[in-house]
Amino acid sequence: MIRAAIGLGSNQGDAAGHICAAFDRLMELGTVVARSSLYSTPPWGVTDQPPFVNAAALLDTALSPHALLDALKRFEREAGRVVTYRWGPRVLDLDILTYGDQRIDEAGLTIPHARLTERAFVLVPLAAIDPHYVPLRDALPPGERAAVVELDRRADLFSSLSYGVRASTIGDGITLEKPLLYNFSVRVTTGTLSVTTQTAYDRTSYLSTQHYNNFGVIADFRPSAGRYRISGGLVFGNDHIDNVSNATTPLINIGTGTYPANGAGQVLARVAFNHPSIYAGVGTGAGIVRGLALDIDGGILIRNGTASTSATGPLNTNPAFQADLNRLGGELRTRIIVPVISLGLVYRP
Repeated sequence: MIRAAIGLGSNQGDAAGHICAAFDRLMELGTVVARSSLYSTPPWGVTDQPPFVNAAALLDTALSPHALLDALKRFEREAGRVVTYRWGPRVLDLDILTYGDQRIDEAGLTIPHARLTERAFVLVPLAAIDPHYVPLRDALPPGERAAVVELDRRADLFSSLSYGVRASTIGDGITLEKPLLYNFSVRVTTGTLSVTTQTAYDRTSYLSTQHYNNFGVIADFRPSAGRYRISGGLVFGNDHIDNVSNATTPLINIGTGTYPANGAGQVLARVAFNHPSIYAGVGTGAGIVRGLALDIDGGILIRNGTASTSATGPLNTNPAFQADLNRLGGELRTRIIVPVISLGLVYRP
């Protein structure tokens, strides 16, 4: 993998939207390890045109320089760019600024970019994500640097609501995601799942079923606005674990007592998680095709539940039996940490 620096620019239509869509497209070519804020910059070369929105990204890619250039030019065409005149307005402009430490000087491809060290609209965003370029940025005339203004990083500078489906160890459902800042977004997830296993407690067989029916509100922070995210939030719902006795012998053990199975009936020991649970995790994503990305997340869910017990047999009115049921409820684990793994497909318009 080679790390390439990519310059992005637009001054036609929804310029900020074109740049943000191009960030997503770059994920199809490798790993976007960092992306800059968006900057408003005066036009360069031909000044009688609208101001530009510029940005920079660091891309780890296995593509050769020429293959990378071909892909970037294809992205420009698909965004609607029409070649006009040199330094003229454009819907989308994608340039290879650097490609590792390689130097290429050919017709149609010059690496490093021929005017990399001259242009504030390139160096200011690039220095924000790669400190190696800070000295070059600071060497520019102060007036040129001051003309490159970081845009207010509101949600309306970014692509619209993303949505998708996910499979998770705490339930399968849908995901809705909305960027709020260039490196911060919020997700709403849903999950529904039931998993049954057989277990034993006090030498009595139980069928243990974990019921998930929840929704989560998760905040994601992406360092350097790259593909990796640090996540935290709350999961709400009525998840619960039902442990139902599955007696295979005439006697059943509950607490410190032993009772006839037909007298105890069916014993239910439940842990309900009705309080919000804390989620913390990390994740990443990779573009598959245009607009579609694969997301992978891993984390933990910190749960604090309440226990309850009941029985259906005639012994339910027996004080000693009730005391053992209460003792069983007191022995249930109500504070648990649940590992969470999620895999999803997300569509970003």
